[in-house]
Amino acid sequence: MYNCGSKDFHLLRVTPRRSPQLIHNKVYKKWGCSGFSSLPSYGRSYGCDPFSLLSNSPTSHIPDPLVAMFPPNTNIMKKTFIILFILCNLAFAHKEKWDDNKQGWTPLILAVYNNDSKEFNKLLNKKVDVTIRAKSPSWPLNALDVAIFKNNFEAVKKLVQTGKFKSLQDYFENSCIHGNKQIVDFFISKGVNVNRYSENGHSSLMSACSSGSHEIVESLIKSGAELNHQREVDGITGLMLAAFNGDLKSVEILLKNGADKKIKDKNGERAYDYVDQIYLRLNVTEETKKKLKQLLE
Repeated sequence: MYNCGSKDFHLLRVTPRRSPQLIHNKVYKKWGCSGFSSLPSYGRSYGCDPFSLLSNSPTSHIPDPLVAMFPPNTNIMKKTFIILFILCNLAFAHKEKWDDNKQGWTPLILAVYNNDSKEFNKLLNKKVDVTIRAKSPSWPLNALDVAIFKNNFEAVKKLVQTGKFKSLQDYFENSCIHGNKQIVDFFISKGVNVNRYSENGHSSLMSACSSGSHEIVESLIKSGAELNHQREVDGITGLMLAAFNGDLKSVEILLKNGADKKIKDKNGERAYDYVDQIYLRLNVTEETKKKLKQLLE
């Protein structure tokens, strides 16, 4: 809860699929945003349960990142209207994909996107500014963001080797979501913190568990990621998120390495209970759900 003039306001923060630049934006960095997902699933995966705001406890869930705020005594009807308004705006705001509009992209960004190694190396030899972001209000990406999006390891490596990026932590956390183990391992070798948590307690391991990349889950564990860390906002663990996404392989890896399946979230639910809440759109088979329950019971 934060004081705004004469009123105390609770912060509503949600995490739709947005570009990596949001992580570097001063506001988002302040509030510790470290994960993003597709609009239909921005709920538990990244610490957002907007409908919890309809309860009598407006602070029961504090989603991520900051998009709206209202006094704690706001009535239920008003809260409902606010939530529906936000969801409708998000639905329209995120129709544009990160690479739909390349206006304002620098030659270096375009070279990375097109996998044009000749042009890319030529520009690096000219000592162009590798940190410049595209002049786009919705997707102000830089070359390293695009290299991560495109899973272009060689470009990531060469860009980092320029020494122009003051911190690699946010880029590392983005790479945990995009599923390229080679890029994740490279950032780890550069000394990033695998256990840095956002303000709501979200971790890189949770991002990997949410994105279904068991190879990255394994890499993070080997690098010392905390297996049983619980997100402050809801008490969720990486194991719960892996179960929630029907990711049998990640669940097996987590359990094998000591993840505690008996931990309960703030609603009193265990990872086992999350299997029954898997989204239909994920097309997880009943056989997989059965195996998950056997492992987690």
